[in-house]
Amino acid sequence: MTREEWFAQLFTRLGNSKFRTSFHLKQKDLDYIEEKGLETIREHAADLIVN
Repeated sequence: MTREEWFAQLFTRLGNSKFRTSFHLKQKDLDYIEEKGLETIREHAADLIVN
């Protein structure tokens, strides 16, 4: 199995997860992302993981 096939299967399984699909961004979250930009959100996420 190639790396791409493995990731495709992983994301298919995650997409079918009842637990995972129960989470949805609220309008407040979407507005925050729009205001800050995706790159800033990624930086914040990286900071949380590292620290």
